[in-house]
Amino acid sequence: MAEAAWPGAILSRYSSDGFTAVLIGGWSRSREIFGQCGHGNTYAKRIAVLAAYAAANTDTFLGERFRRLAARPGGGGGRTKAGCAVGRSILVIVWHLLNDPAARYRDLGPDWHARHTDRSRKARSARRRLEALGYDVIITLWEDAA
Repeated sequence: MAEAAWPGAILSRYSSDGFTAVLIGGWSRSREIFGQCGHGNTYAKRIAVLAAYAAANTDTFLGERFRRLAARPGGGGGRTKAGCAVGRSILVIVWHLLNDPAARYRDLGPDWHARHTDRSRKARSARRRLEALGYDVIITLWEDAA
């Protein structure tokens, strides 16, 4: 029982989930964008990043988030940046679960981003970009895609 109470005693000292992520892992949202992991508690950060790597192999929201972030182009270090970002998300989830006894974790599912993508908005954006390059674009919807 002492092992289960230990993280709660540590995390309950912090006033918010973001503050917890900064102090334990050294991650703030602005630094997370550039993939820079600050100092913080290196042992807790290592555990959070290892949990993120483990989540990468699962069919969950966090696993899909890891794969989506790791695949982004632009400068290498994709898996490292994704590990930092998903590790921070795991710390935020743990903080909420430990601070609110009524809170329960409900996975959003690996298709969450696909379900919340506005197809017509993406089509308009792609049409505008092609028209800016000088192309004449006519968009039609496939029957089987509807």
